[in-house]
Amino acid sequence: MKDQPKHTPGPWFAKRAGGDGYFEWYVGRDGENCSIAEDIADPMTRDPSEANAHLIAAAPTLYEFAQAKARGGDLTAKAMLDSLGMSD
Repeated sequence: MKDQPKHTPGPWFAKRAGGDGYFEWYVGRDGENCSIAEDIADPMTRDPSEANAHLIAAAPTLYEFAQAKARGGDLTAKAMLDSLGMSD
């Protein structure tokens, strides 16, 4: 596996923001003014999607988990990382 991922390091968090009848979900990093993704919506309804925001926010943790599984010999994890271009 590559030692340094090319994505913004985690942890990431999902947060609801807005007011006056409008809100959106976004994903960022704790303690930083860094937005990973904004205006996260359900692609079918275009409504703000909390579930999608939390799934995106979990990406660094899921990547680390898959990386550990692949290092331990898990072929499914290795194949997944290969398909994402995230393995050696």
